[in-house]
Amino acid sequence: SFHGRPLPEDKCVPLDGPCGRKRFERALVGGTAENHFKLANQFLTQSSPPSCGVTTLAMVMNALAIDPNVRWKGGWRWFDEAMVLGNCCKAPEEVDERGITMHEFASMARCHGAVAEHWHHEANAGEGHGACGPASLATFRRHVVASATSSDPPLVVASFDRSALGQTGAGHFSPLSAYDVRTDSVLVLDVARFKYPPWWVALEHLYDAMEATDADSGLSRGY
Repeated sequence: SFHGRPLPEDKCVPLDGPCGRKRFERALVGGTAENHFKLANQFLTQSSPPSCGVTTLAMVMNALAIDPNVRWKGGWRWFDEAMVLGNCCKAPEEVDERGITMHEFASMARCHGAVAEHWHHEANAGEGHGACGPASLATFRRHVVASATSSDPPLVVASFDRSALGQTGAGHFSPLSAYDVRTDSVLVLDVARFKYPPWWVALEHLYDAMEATDADSGLSRGY
């Protein structure tokens, strides 16, 4: 068994370290963390290794203050993983085994009343699957900055291959909550909180980690 993992120092910077705090301070002062607290207020921990996608979606739906129109517990309406799945798009037992693809993530978001787009890394964007198209590094940066500088939607979720960043594991989903202009890096609120703390990564490194093909969709990852 494991009790957390150390972040690879060559590519990832922990938020709670001196450098991570400095980046966050610059983002706050510079107005490039406008959606951070909205997401941080709803920060969830995935319940199992394959559930990162549905946990991230529940976190985002709550951050957007979308009403599920179904009781969670008691008299409260709120999204958790089970609420996100419901009768939507994919059977829970399949998610428990394989997780979800980007297309399924976007479809589930729409099922629950959100407006969702998904973009694949340009290396293997394919056609169809409802994607908006291939995204270059410049396109990804433009979307991240637009989200980071506005307290309104959209929120950005990344689907990437952990191994490309020197982390343990493979495909993973997590939301992005801030951008540091000086280092051209983004803050990842990692929903595997039992494994890694929130961390900063160069935008280009994260984009490169999206190039890997998702075995279930046959397409590159993306956001």
